[in-house]
Amino acid sequence: MRRSARKPAAALSLLRLHACLALVAIAGCGGGGGPSSIEVATAVAGGEGSIEPAAQTISSGNIAEFTLVPESGFRVASAAGCSGELDGDRYITRPLTSSCTVTVIFEPITFTLSGSVSVPPGSLVDSDVNDPFAPWAPNDDFATAQPIPNPGTIGGYVNRPGTGSEGRSFAGGDVSDFYVADLLAGQRITLFQGTPPGPGGADLDLFLYDQDGNEVDSSMGTGSSESLEIPATGRYFIEVWAFSGASNYVLAVGQALAPATEAGLRLSDDFVPGEVLAAWAPGNTAAAHEQAPMRARGRVAERHRLRPQRGLAGVETLFELEAGHSLLQQSGRSERAPLRQRAGALREDRLARLETLLAVKALAADPEVAAAEPNFLRHATLVPNDANYSLQWHYPLINLPAAWDLTVGDRDIVVAVIDSGILPGHPDLQGQISPEGFDFISDPERALKPLILQPDPTDPGDGSPGGSVFHGTHVAGTIGAATNNLAGVAGVAWDVTLLPLRVLGRSGVGTSADIRQAVRYAAGLSNASGTLPARTADIINLSLGGPGFSQLDQALFNEVAGLGITVVAAAGNNSSTQPFYPAAYNNVFAVSAVQIDKTRAPYSNFGSWIDLAAPGGGFTDLNGDGYPDGVLSTSGNDSGGTLRYTYAFLQGTSMASPHVAGVFALMKAANRDLGPAQIRQLLVDSALTTQPGVGPRNDVYGWGLIDARRAVEAALPGSGEPDPRLAANPRALSFGAVLDQLDLTLSNAGGGTLQLDGFSTDQPWLSVSPATAGEDGLGAWRVSVSRAGLDAGVYAGEIQFTAGGAVLSIPVLMQVADGLSADGVGQLYILLLDADTGDTVQQVSIGEPEGGHYPFTFSGVPPGEYRLVAGTDLNNDDFICDPGEACGWYLTLDAPKTIGVDADRAGLDFTAGFGATIANGAVGLRRGPDLLEQADRFRRIAPR
Repeated sequence: MRRSARKPAAALSLLRLHACLALVAIAGCGGGGGPSSIEVATAVAGGEGSIEPAAQTISSGNIAEFTLVPESGFRVASAAGCSGELDGDRYITRPLTSSCTVTVIFEPITFTLSGSVSVPPGSLVDSDVNDPFAPWAPNDDFATAQPIPNPGTIGGYVNRPGTGSEGRSFAGGDVSDFYVADLLAGQRITLFQGTPPGPGGADLDLFLYDQDGNEVDSSMGTGSSESLEIPATGRYFIEVWAFSGASNYVLAVGQALAPATEAGLRLSDDFVPGEVLAAWAPGNTAAAHEQAPMRARGRVAERHRLRPQRGLAGVETLFELEAGHSLLQQSGRSERAPLRQRAGALREDRLARLETLLAVKALAADPEVAAAEPNFLRHATLVPNDANYSLQWHYPLINLPAAWDLTVGDRDIVVAVIDSGILPGHPDLQGQISPEGFDFISDPERALKPLILQPDPTDPGDGSPGGSVFHGTHVAGTIGAATNNLAGVAGVAWDVTLLPLRVLGRSGVGTSADIRQAVRYAAGLSNASGTLPARTADIINLSLGGPGFSQLDQALFNEVAGLGITVVAAAGNNSSTQPFYPAAYNNVFAVSAVQIDKTRAPYSNFGSWIDLAAPGGGFTDLNGDGYPDGVLSTSGNDSGGTLRYTYAFLQGTSMASPHVAGVFALMKAANRDLGPAQIRQLLVDSALTTQPGVGPRNDVYGWGLIDARRAVEAALPGSGEPDPRLAANPRALSFGAVLDQLDLTLSNAGGGTLQLDGFSTDQPWLSVSPATAGEDGLGAWRVSVSRAGLDAGVYAGEIQFTAGGAVLSIPVLMQVADGLSADGVGQLYILLLDADTGDTVQQVSIGEPEGGHYPFTFSGVPPGEYRLVAGTDLNNDDFICDPGEACGWYLTLDAPKTIGVDADRAGLDFTAGFGATIANGAVGLRRGPDLLEQADRFRRIAPR
């Protein structure tokens, strides 16, 4: 008698739920004179699979042997019975004398994934956010003010009662968050608002008080950011206040390297107290004012208790605040503000100025008013060019300012940006872009456009679970953003022409076939568009790639090089030596990435195929400017449903490659006859780089870190050697409250030879000594701080290096913390996502870090492809990575890496922190995943 090892479908379903198993035992058939017959039955429990044969009849004293066959995705968990043993996929019994049953349990094949999420030093979270699962402590007034690090980046949440998501503070509100910090004169604090301002949005303000509670200054604009400069060294209280609505925020405290933001109305601004200017919204035209001069002005004046003074050119009106009407009282600040609780009444002049700023905010929210502002007093002054250039540490790192003394490029030089397309309306790219750009994506689903193969390289967003990064716009801005235009950022070669060619679409993915067509177009070869550009590219940048060698690709790049066109590509973000293409092809310059300290970025690929290195950015804030040490360039933000042009900090070899492409463009502008063969020979001759590694070439930096000045000089033989000039990177050092040692590198940013004459420090707690510096004093220097015997507080020092009679000063910032808890972002949710759908497969939630790290383990993970994302949910809307919340992807935000799971994986380490971008010259938050478009992708699972 034989019974099948397979159960009916219903029974199998129950077995998967670990139902009880009915074992089958079959009695032997006794017989007269011959040997006894033994029947061995089988049974299956737990999962799916079969046993072959399903049963056997053997003679007494013999053995039975079975083959165990798990179905796809399952494996043998255990086998028992009949005193047998498991041998691979076989089960062999001992000699049997009676009937028995073999029971096999199959289980799903699963694996364990583990790693840790690190947090940039100086990170801290508001202690009373809306997430009810986060640790909680009030920080609503002076008495409960939360100590924060300096420099530091703090994420938080405030809301008016009844606004925002349901949660801890929804009903009663969390209108103010107070912080206390030791700050230095000239430092800057900046508030970045997560929820967009405007109707239905939020409005957050920033207040600064001295240690006695006296209001020192305030920033009360209606935009997405506020910023204040510290007037004198001392201890201060900082208040983040919700004027309206609810919002996440990031508060950055840093060195004075950071520029002031455009947005924000400061109490310390120079304006006429009691006077407010209003510009009328569309419909309130000059003609309307002439026909009914009192109607529009009268309605607004009555609503806001203002007196119209005079109309200005028919489009603006100057108002005066009505005596006796207190907006301070109406706003709710009078009964809770420190100026009443701790310092008594404000002086009359400051009270009038505060009332003026409150009137501006009230007018700005009026639907009949397009804009409102104080009546500023203006004085003659110098305005710095490119407001955010001071945040582009990556340009001095490659000696670019010295190269600009020789050339800034030439409009006849064309750099093709083969990427995700471009945002042509970005104010820092207008006038920089060739009209001959093209979209080469041949699949309409991937193109995310109704038409394919069209002469419109506009980036509509990538539609991926990671959100729209506007990758090509960032890359293009590094190569050639408009410069000396009084706003935004600088480009490497800011007088060249950019040729945007779109090949990356949905999820930032493109095919080698489409990329080849774009390369052919850029090189003036026949292609799928059926057209050719009037001016072919001189340089091609490819901040994209993947594994897998293509003979067709290699043949094309050989042909392109033969045409005298130079191709530069990113080395990839896999932290691997595996060749990454197209960077690893012959006739392509492979660029790895370094951080602000010139060390290899942890994500950067390396290997024998690397040609040279360039800044790709990191996640720290070593220079203490309050911003992550990423690469700052042009970008966009569509998280609010409407596209905003921004400037984003990103990290990756995608950011390193355009630095090299831009420098090569400068070289080409200096010498039109220069081709890829000549550039490569100059590289091998060490004429284009400095050597952060050991020897003339190594697998991390290739032939070295690109040096823009040396490269342009090499392109101009006989142009004369410039004077030697001492340079340092980083240009400032921040030890925070934890670090004891940091390195900086001294180099000759000019020509000739340079000898360091000496060095000194101005503080007893600060010391410096050579690390790997040579006899000329150039190279790495070790800077150390000692906190022994120092009181709690923030300390500023300076290192001075002298060479050739010139003095180079390096500012240093260090904190002695007294019980300060930092290096955490609060309750962190780590999600394991299905790589194809973006659905959350598992979640780990951790409330407190361990030494700045959040360790995680995912168990029972089936084979497949996954992505890892980590973030906070400060506003408790059940989604992580909203603007203003901490966010991080494995390995980088710029290019999330897919994890193939076919074995246990450990060491899946990545970083999450509070990031920032800069919007049209004013700072705003870097968006995380696009939760408006992918609302089902990153919903966290509430801890139980």
